[in-house]
Order: sequence, then structure tokens, then C-alpha cells
Amino acid sequence: MRYLKGTEKCGILFQCNEDNTLQCFTDSDYAGDPLSRRSTSGMIFMSYGGAVSWRSQRQSCIALSTTEAEFIAASQAAKEAIWLGNLLSELWCVSTIPVLQMDN
Repeated sequence: MRYLKGTEKCGILFQCNEDNTLQCFTDSDYAGDPLSRRSTSGMIFMSYGGAVSWRSQRQSCIALSTTEAEFIAASQAAKEAIWLGNLLSELWCVSTIPVLQMDN
């Protein structure tokens, strides 16, 4: 109960006057794990000014370049964007095409 009382003002706030476009931001590192040489992908999906989904994970294969590591992260994000866009459209929340934004 002490935790709930101390964190009652913490949370994700969704603004109805914000843009309802589903936006995804992705990034990856190249060979971030020095032992396995595997890269790490990260992504966050935003809608109505708040985060609706996020993830960071090691890539399942070893990328041979930074471009390949970024492409793997982008393809993972695109798959999740399609799924999440379909889910949100079923809930009548988002009706636009998801926007993927990457740093490469």
C-alpha cells in the first residue's frame, strides 16, 4: 500500500487533443554484447501523447554491419506496428497508417 500511495501521481497520460497517429521510434546498437557480438534493438510506440508499447531486446542473429542491425530493428518494429495498428483500429483508437521513425 505504501508503494501505491507513493506512486499515485505516476503514470502514462493520454491526451484526447493530441495526434492519434501511431508513431514508432526505433534504435539499435551494433555488436553491443562483446562476447556474442549480438546487437540490441529498442522500440517505443506512441499514440495520443503516451506510450502504448515498448521493448528492448537482443537480436536473434548477428548483424554484420550497423545498417543490418538497424534494418533488423526496423523490420521487428514494422511487424509490431502492423499488429498494434490493427488492434488499435479494432478499438476505434487509431485509424491512420503507423509512422516508423529511425535514426539511420
